[in-house]
Amino acid sequence: MLTLNRSAIVVTPKKPFLDWIRDVDPSNRELTMAELESDPSVYLLPSLSFDHEIVDHLKKSCADIFEQELESWDREEESWPKDRSFAVFQRWFDYSIHTMMFDLADEPLELEEM
Repeated sequence: MLTLNRSAIVVTPKKPFLDWIRDVDPSNRELTMAELESDPSVYLLPSLSFDHEIVDHLKKSCADIFEQELESWDREEESWPKDRSFAVFQRWFDYSIHTMMFDLADEPLELEEM
C-alpha cells in the first residue's frame, strides 16, 4: 500500500446548490439531496498536516472548486451565482478534511487535464 503525498477535501452539496440546479434546469425538479450527497466530489491538495492549513488552502481555492461544481451541472456562466466567496461556498457546500491518502490500486496513477 502506498501513501499519497496529498490531503483531500470532500465537497458535498447543500440545499442552495440543489435549488440552483433545479432553477437552471427544470428537468432536474425531481433530483433529491440524497442523490446529490451520494457521490460527493473529492479535491486533492498539497500534503498538509493541520486542518487549519487545509482550510486556508480551501479559502484560496474555493472559487475554483465552486466553479467546477457549477460547471458539472451547467456550463453557462451567466447562470452561476456572482458571489462565489468562501462564505457563500460554506452555505452551498459541506466539506470534510482528510490528511491521509492511501492508494490500494495496483495500477499507476494517471493524470488527465480538464
